[in-house]
Amino acid sequence: MTIPTPVPTIPVDVVNGGTDPVAIIAVVIAALSLLGTIVAAMWAFIGVRRRSAVPPAGLAEALSDLNDSFNDITATGGRDTSYFLSDDQQNLRSRLDVLAVHIVDDKLNALVGAARVERLDCWSLSNPRFFPKQMDAADRGKAAASRAIERCGELYRDAAGR
Repeated sequence: MTIPTPVPTIPVDVVNGGTDPVAIIAVVIAALSLLGTIVAAMWAFIGVRRRSAVPPAGLAEALSDLNDSFNDITATGGRDTSYFLSDDQQNLRSRLDVLAVHIVDDKLNALVGAARVERLDCWSLSNPRFFPKQMDAADRGKAAASRAIERCGELYRDAAGR
């Protein structure tokens, strides 16, 4: 045997334009309760979203290492394939791949993505004939990595300022 559960309904007098004060108060209280629930849910969502915008731990350090790599490419006039296949460079690529998955901020994600693409371009231009183009890609990568590091700082300051 099932017990019927009561279904909340709006009093008929209010729907039909009646003036029963108890029914009107009940409707107003129900509407305010619904509004409060919606506002609380939005506040919780926004708070969680803002907290999660903090860059993943180690991202700023990995971006700094990437920036150093771009500086190394431009300082030496270009790098061949062996440079990109070194353990340090492969570890840097792996770290960036893992950390990039955890970036929530759209602007930071775009900047990190641009820097990673320029790193791949540098690698694809590792033939000495293409070193001038590789250095151009390294310059673009340095700019993207620097802006990403700045964005990390902004997000850390925003999180600390709350």
